[in-house]
Amino acid sequence: MNRPRLTLDTRWNRIRINSTALLMLGNPEYLQLLINPDARKIIIIVGTNNKNAHRVSARKDGSFTMTSKSFITELMEIDVGNSLSNTSFYMLGAFDEKGRFLIYDMNDIFVCQNGGRPNE
Repeated sequence: MNRPRLTLDTRWNRIRINSTALLMLGNPEYLQLLINPDARKIIIIVGTNNKNAHRVSARKDGSFTMTSKSFITELMEIDVGNSLSNTSFYMLGAFDEKGRFLIYDMNDIFVCQNGGRPNE
């Protein structure tokens, strides 16, 4: 099985969550993205219909793409590296079965080659 992947495009403030990640979360209707700046982790949890959640509308390939300038700005302020501004990069995550959330380590970043989308 593929690993859960979180792809970020800092030029266009895009966030893409692959189909594996959504399946692990049970194909939720809403998601919340959380940042722990001290641990340098991004956590994705199943959300409810509130101001902090994003409604999931999956694409044909089962992935979900959204834009969030505030999330990307906050992420860049944590200093994932100035070399990542105006580029696309991704992180491979892990699923915490006990807590039922996805966790991504900001110390383990892969830059997408030629600005392209990583292979699923």
